[in-house]
Amino acid sequence: MMGLTHAAISAAAVSIAITSADPWVLGIAALSSQIPDLDTTDSTAGKILYPVAAWIEKRYTHRTVTHCINATFLLAIAALPLWYYFGNWHLWAAVPLGHFFSAVADCFTKEGVCIFYPSPVRWVSAMNPNKRLRVGSTPEYWVLATAIAALLISYNIQTAGGLTLQLNQVLGNRDSVEQVLNKDGSTHLIYIDVTGTRTSDRTRVKSRFFLVEQLGGNFLIQDQTGLYQTGKEIIVSSLKATASNNASTQIQPLTFNDEEPAAVLESLAAAHPGSAIYLSGSLQIDAPEELIITPTPGQFQSISSSGELIKLQYHPIELAAGQLLNQFATGQLTAKIIYPAPRL
Repeated sequence: MMGLTHAAISAAAVSIAITSADPWVLGIAALSSQIPDLDTTDSTAGKILYPVAAWIEKRYTHRTVTHCINATFLLAIAALPLWYYFGNWHLWAAVPLGHFFSAVADCFTKEGVCIFYPSPVRWVSAMNPNKRLRVGSTPEYWVLATAIAALLISYNIQTAGGLTLQLNQVLGNRDSVEQVLNKDGSTHLIYIDVTGTRTSDRTRVKSRFFLVEQLGGNFLIQDQTGLYQTGKEIIVSSLKATASNNASTQIQPLTFNDEEPAAVLESLAAAHPGSAIYLSGSLQIDAPEELIITPTPGQFQSISSSGELIKLQYHPIELAAGQLLNQFATGQLTAKIIYPAPRL
């Protein structure tokens, strides 16, 4: 079997087996797939490491000592420093697995493999020798093409969050959104395609929203009209999350001690141009009778009041600055600052 075929098979099999798309892992698997062919100087690996291959070739029959399971175990031990120094077990696993899958692949060739060497029994894929692979034959090129296709499919699945995420995305359930949020929420803007029904008037919803935050088992989402909470303002039938533009998120605490919050909020907004800022916390204000809160039916109420106490939950800063104008407040808020602001 050609060295390229061995490399493609091992890289694809390792990617699937340990669910990795790390180029270093796949590269190590591909290199390890060449180790079995160090028992002949005719192979690419044997020509590169000719002294080693010549030494082995003089002492052992082809596809015996370098193709056996014992060699896989020895490589697993020899590769342990990769795990120790880099702290990544995938790098370590790629060595023995890359070797193992390559050796097993040779079971489909004409000569077979002494997989349990020193036992002389050769493992072959078919009793009829004419049905076994020959080096450089058309069937081998089909195997090569299949291995490359499997590698590309696995790579695409792993880089997109893994098979579980892809399945959940197809099903359109909450778990898929959680997975995308946990994976990319700190570095990207997350948008959700929502299909469902508004609880206020039972109208259908099929639109894209920006994901502000997860609230328990539900999600706080936003479009150009306002904020909504899934499971409350919108009963969801399917959700699909997408990580969009790169973004940064920072949390900034704000403390007020009988001072004007509007001025502080305006300064905060000016210090972060082009950002979306959401406020959470509680304040005690001095003139509750002057506070104007106009709830929008069918939307998430991000600000509420009870006497002198007001509570905010992911309340947009531009609304809070206007509502708290000419007020003096005491309390603490937390500002969630997202840059750049989402396109609504």
